[in-house]
Amino acid sequence: MRLACLLHDVGYCQDPNKHVEASVKVAQKFLEDIGFNGDKIKKVVKIIGEHGGSAGTQRFTYIESKILWTADKMDFVGPYGLVRSLIKKSDMKSIKEILQWYVNTAKKFEIEKIDDIELRKELKKNWEITKRFLKVLR
Repeated sequence: MRLACLLHDVGYCQDPNKHVEASVKVAQKFLEDIGFNGDKIKKVVKIIGEHGGSAGTQRFTYIESKILWTADKMDFVGPYGLVRSLIKKSDMKSIKEILQWYVNTAKKFEIEKIDDIELRKELKKNWEITKRFLKVLR
């Protein structure tokens, strides 16, 4: 789990648009290079590979995949995720363009389709706080 958390976005710098796939490749090579065994590597890269996607389409092989997916989405829809997006997407033409990208990306998570009621409630709460922050930035 720790390895998957540490490595889940390592491919972002190679390909921001397909960072999950890139992260799987980089993590696999890294873990092979430092001597981890095949079963451990398979599980870690599977967890990393399942951290993308939306609530409506995502299926998890391991409970750790769901935990990482959840933490990743909680982080993104919160204020820190917004600020990180402003930094990561600084190559875009304007703050308005970055904010629109951020909102569109957050909507793709399909919070309403999350089956865990408490998790859905927490994500909605984070999203509401972030939307208030967005109003200030606009």
